[in-house]
Amino acid sequence: MGNKDNFNTIALRLSQGLPVNVVVFGGSVCMGQCVGRDTKDTFVGRFLQFLETTYPTKAANTHHTISNLCKDATGTNQAWEAATKNRDIVRNAHIFLVDKGSNDIQESELTGTWLRPGHTRGSDSLHFWTEALVRELRTSAPNAALLWVETAWREWYDSNCQQVLKHPCVAPFHRDASHAHLQVLEYYDVMQISMLRLLGPLGSVKRRTWVDQAYFCDHYHPNKDGHMLIASTIGQALDDIIERKRESGLLFNKSLSTATTTSPINATSDSFLPIPITMKEEDLKFLSAKPQIQLDLTDPSVVNVTLSEAGAWSYATDIPSKPKTLMTSSAGTCATLNLGKPTREIYMLRLNLLFSYEGFGIANVELVEQVKGSKARVSLLSETINCKWTSRTSQVSSVEIKPQRGHTPGSNIFFKVCLDESSADTEQKLKLFALTLY
Repeated sequence: MGNKDNFNTIALRLSQGLPVNVVVFGGSVCMGQCVGRDTKDTFVGRFLQFLETTYPTKAANTHHTISNLCKDATGTNQAWEAATKNRDIVRNAHIFLVDKGSNDIQESELTGTWLRPGHTRGSDSLHFWTEALVRELRTSAPNAALLWVETAWREWYDSNCQQVLKHPCVAPFHRDASHAHLQVLEYYDVMQISMLRLLGPLGSVKRRTWVDQAYFCDHYHPNKDGHMLIASTIGQALDDIIERKRESGLLFNKSLSTATTTSPINATSDSFLPIPITMKEEDLKFLSAKPQIQLDLTDPSVVNVTLSEAGAWSYATDIPSKPKTLMTSSAGTCATLNLGKPTREIYMLRLNLLFSYEGFGIANVELVEQVKGSKARVSLLSETINCKWTSRTSQVSSVEIKPQRGHTPGSNIFFKVCLDESSADTEQKLKLFALTLY
C-alpha cells in the first residue's frame, strides 16, 4: 500500500543514472546486531549494494549514499528526535527507510516509558509519534520517498516466551507495532513492508521453527539471511514501482523539475499536509518548536559545565563496552544541572533515560527556577519515573514532561534528578543520556 507518486523523484533519478541519498531510521537491527557492526552486512548496506548494482550512476565519481541515523534500542519517538537534530541530512534525502516495529511495541506496552507530550502514557502515544515522524520527514523533504519497513517482532517463539513472559506463546504468536503504524501510514499514503506478512502466518510450530532457524538469530534480530531477504524485498518493491511508471510512460520525456515540487517548502511548515489525526494544536506547537537548551550528557565537557551539584553522580559507565554518561548507583543521592536562563516560555522538558529489566531504579526529577536576587528555588514541575522494566530488554527512551506552572522571565533554571531511596534495598542505578528544554 502507499502512494506511488511519492516515488516520482527517486524513480526518475535512478532511471537517469543519478545518485540518490538514502536516510535510515531504526534500532539494533539496522545497527547490525547479530551480523556485526559492519554496515555492508546489514539490510541497509545490502540495499546500497542493490542500488549500485541495479541502478549504477552514470557520471564519474558519483555514487549512491547512505546516512544511517539508526540507534540501538530506540523507538519512533527517538527517530523523530534524530530527524529534527539532523535536518541538514534529512532535507537532502531521496528516500527514507524506517524500521521501528519491534522497539515501538516494547515501549508502548511498558508503563511510564512512552509518553505523549504532556500526557500520561496512553494507547494513542504510538500513533502520535508515528504521525510526528511522518510529518517531520514530509515537511523536511517533501519530494522524498518514504518506506516503512517492519523487520522484526517480539514474543512469538515458545522458548522466548517462557524466558520473557514465563508462559508459552499464544496466538497470534507475535507482538509488533505494524498494525498501529499502519493506521497512521494509510492516512498519509505511506508505503509499508511487513516481513512478518511475507514469512507468516506463525500459526504452526513447524512454521515458527522454520522462521526461527531461517530468519532470526536470537528471537529478536534477523540473521545474515534475514538481512539479505529484507534488502531484496525493499529492492523488489522499488523495482516494481519503477517498472510500473515506465510501463505507464511516466518516466519518458520527464525532467526532474517536472517530477518534484517547484517551490521550496520550509522545513517547519506543514500547511501542505493533511489535518493531523492524533495531534492537538498544543502538540503541533511542541513538535515545531526549536529547542531552547539541549544537553548531550555523553559529552564530558557538557557534564563539566552544567553539573552544579554532583552528589554521588558522575560521568561514568559500569559496562566498558557502553558509552559514559551521567549516572549513579547510590540510592537517595541527587545531581543538579544548571540550565541557564531560557529566553522563551518553557513548553516541555524531554529526558533520555536508560530503561532496563534489572539493576535500574526510580528517578525523581524536578525542574526549578531561582529568581534573580533570591536564594529560594521554586518548583516548575516534578515527576517520578520508574526506569525498571518487567520485560527482558534494555532501551534508551524519552520521557516528555510539561511544566505545572510558568517561569519568571530572566530567572535561572535548574534540573534535579535523584535515585529514589526505595532503591536502597537492592543494587540499583540510573543513567541520564540527554536533556532538552523546549
